[in-house]
Amino acid sequence: PLPRLDEIRRRADYYSAPYFGTYFYRFNTTKPPFDDVHVRRAVSWAIDRRAITGQITRGGQVPSGSFCPAVAGFAPIAGPTLDIDRARAELAKSRYAREGAGAMPPIELHYNTSEQHKQIAEAVAQQLKQALGVAVVLRNTEWKTYLQDQDRRDYQMSRSSWIGDYGDPNTFFDLFVKDGGNNKTGWSDPRYDELVQIEQRELDPAKRQAAFHELERLLVEDGCPIACVYTYVAQGLLDERVMGWWSNIRDVHPLKYTWIEP
Repeated sequence: PLPRLDEIRRRADYYSAPYFGTYFYRFNTTKPPFDDVHVRRAVSWAIDRRAITGQITRGGQVPSGSFCPAVAGFAPIAGPTLDIDRARAELAKSRYAREGAGAMPPIELHYNTSEQHKQIAEAVAQQLKQALGVAVVLRNTEWKTYLQDQDRRDYQMSRSSWIGDYGDPNTFFDLFVKDGGNNKTGWSDPRYDELVQIEQRELDPAKRQAAFHELERLLVEDGCPIACVYTYVAQGLLDERVMGWWSNIRDVHPLKYTWIEP
């Protein structure tokens, strides 16, 4: 629980380890205002990820503008970081800037019920207001409604996350192919789809990493259907008598290999 996090982190049996998951926001690219790529980019460059992980989550989460966390054989690109000048420059290229003052409508930010999601959404709303002068309206729904709204694209900007099913970047990047069941943004790019097919067939590690890096740039910098916030960590309390428990990016611990020393 957030109110007790600082207390828990001081315990000798507390641990925090890298986890193969990312906290991010989806943009609905089929509806205003996020059908304008410059608005999507502006929002992503205006998010202060370090403030969120340092002041809200506080569990060792790593602020990140890239989608896929580091994993064996893959080092992610940096992706967007807080750059207010760049964010404002992107917004100035949008159709709303051309239409004049007051043309930019309020943004609705959708999140599922959780105290932490709420605090992060409130922080992002404040950051966008300060950096871009954009009003943000928060929309909270319970889990079932939240999932239905994402499936129907009944949102503008929506909290999301992804946890890798296996230890390879493909489990992240194949989400956003055209008509992919987990895309849910309405965004597509033929080059992106081509690169996913290339990396799935490629055996050369260097060429595969190059394909992943191009995919990442298309996803978080160019097309920008998402804005990443941080990579997750696995956290918990582990008694020193527990043996056979090893940190790993998927936080999988088969109990048949684990025992307790007397």
